[in-house]
Amino acid sequence: MRDAIMPITAFAFGMGSKHRIREAVRWGQLYTFIIMLVGTLGLEVLARPLCSVFGLSGDTDRLCLAAIHIITLCFVFAGINIAVQGVFQALGAGISSLIISVCRQALFVFPLALLLSKAAEWSLSKIDLVWWTFPLTELLTAAVSLLLYRGVKKRTEALLSRS
Repeated sequence: MRDAIMPITAFAFGMGSKHRIREAVRWGQLYTFIIMLVGTLGLEVLARPLCSVFGLSGDTDRLCLAAIHIITLCFVFAGINIAVQGVFQALGAGISSLIISVCRQALFVFPLALLLSKAAEWSLSKIDLVWWTFPLTELLTAAVSLLLYRGVKKRTEALLSRS
């Protein structure tokens, strides 16, 4: 979706059309949300059959199922973050896109994984707790995305108003 949103938004930006930029972002985010929601629901429904394909048993099967159920929670937020990265790139805000990428892949992941692994040592659930790193990372990154988006939107509107 990011690769679809980027040229449409960039074209609207090049035309100087605030309305088309807003529409591209709105529809791009909506389509991304729908696709990621369908993926989430599909994987939730197919979690058990998917785990059985690998012939897992006992704790490994339970761990696989728990991981799928927890990680699928991050899909919608991941979609938002990825789509916003494309919007940032289209609007000439590459640094903002880079910040989102770094947040998703390093800044939040490593500290959360460390924190949750330490917390798992004291918990009965043990390793299950660590899987929450992924949804929490995407949620925190979505908050950063929205904050950055406000600034990029203001800068873009100001730039287009001067034209």
